[in-house]
Amino acid sequence: MEVFSKNIAQLRKKSGLTQQQLGDKLGVSCQTVSKWECGVTLPDLSLVPALCRCFDISADQLLGIAPLPEGFIPAATGQKQYWEQRLDFLHRTRKYLWNDDYLAFLVQQVWQLNAPVRLLDCGCGFGALGLALLPLLPAGSSYTGVDHAPALLAEGRRLFAQQGLTAEFIEADIYEWQPLQQYDVVLCQSVLRHVGDAPALVRRMADFARTGGLVVCIEVDRTIEAAGLYIHGLDRAEVHAACDLTPLWCTEYRNKNRDWAMGVRLPHLLHEAGLRDIDARMNDRVTCLLPGTPQHDAVLADFLQSHDWGQELGGSDLEARLHYLTAHGLSRAAAEEHCRRLNDVARHLKKAGPEAAFTHLHGLFTVWGRK
Repeated sequence: MEVFSKNIAQLRKKSGLTQQQLGDKLGVSCQTVSKWECGVTLPDLSLVPALCRCFDISADQLLGIAPLPEGFIPAATGQKQYWEQRLDFLHRTRKYLWNDDYLAFLVQQVWQLNAPVRLLDCGCGFGALGLALLPLLPAGSSYTGVDHAPALLAEGRRLFAQQGLTAEFIEADIYEWQPLQQYDVVLCQSVLRHVGDAPALVRRMADFARTGGLVVCIEVDRTIEAAGLYIHGLDRAEVHAACDLTPLWCTEYRNKNRDWAMGVRLPHLLHEAGLRDIDARMNDRVTCLLPGTPQHDAVLADFLQSHDWGQELGGSDLEARLHYLTAHGLSRAAAEEHCRRLNDVARHLKKAGPEAAFTHLHGLFTVWGRK
C-alpha cells in the first residue's frame, strides 16, 4: 500500500494535476484521492485501468511491481564506448551506404578532384569512407581520420594496412583538436546526427578547410529511411509504423539536440557556417534483397542486425526496450504496439529464410560547399 500510495502522489504531481483534477477525471472526490495518497484507503479495482490510462503507465508500474518511467534517458551515441561496442554493427552497415560507381562520379565529375588532395575525415570511426574514397582520388592524395574512440582507430589502422593504403589516424575530441595544417577536403559521415552541437561541428570543419577547400557532410534522414522500407509479405503500413519513431526522435531533438532530419537540414548548416556554392544530392544506393540474390543469407543477417531485429523481444529485453521508449516520448501503449510490430517483422523475416525479400532506401544525403 505504501508504494502504491507514493506512486499515485508522484504521478499526479508529475502530470501537473491537483487532487481535485485527478478526482474529476476518475469520478471521485478530492478527499478520496487524498486518502489514496495518505495510504488510508486503496482505489477500487475497477479504477486501476483508468488510473493507468491517466498516467500512461502499466498496471505493474502503478502497483510498484515494475519501476515507474524515469525522465528522459539520453542516447549514448555521442560516447566513444557506445560505438566501440558496436564495431560489428558499423562493419555490417557501412558497406551498404554507397555504390562505388556513384562515389566515383561525385569525386571525378561533381567535385572534380583531379589533383592530389589532403583529405580529413571528422569522426572517422574505422575509416570506412576513407577506404572507399582513397582509391578513387588522384595518386599522392592523403587521408587523415580523427575520432575519440581508440578501438575504432585501431581497426582503421589494421584495415588500411591490410589494403596497402597509407593513412594517419588521430585520437582526439574533434571539438578541441587543433590541426597543424588545413585540408583540401573535410568531410564527415553519419556523425552530425549523434553530436549535441552539429552547427558548431560544421563551423569547425569549415575552419579545418583551406580557402577554396571542399566541406562535405553526409547524413541519413530517418523519416525518409522509415518510409523507404518495403518488406515483401508484410503490410506496408505496419512496416512503416515499426520504423517511424517520430515521437522518440522529437524528444531526442528537444532534450539532446539530436536531429533525425539532419540530412535535409545540412544545406542550411553549411550556409550558416559561411560556406558558398552549396549543393546537395541523395545517394543512389538502394539495397534490394530477393530470393536467389547472391549472398542472400549474409545480406539478410546484416539487415536484421542493423535494425536490431535479430531476435524477438521478450522478458527483460522487452521491458528494457519499453522503458527506453516511454522515456523518449512514447506512451506505454504506443511503445507496446511498436515492440509488437518489431517482433512481427523479426518473426516474418526469420521464418521466410531464403525467401525473405525487401527493398531498403537509406535516405542518405550528401551536401557540400566551398570555403
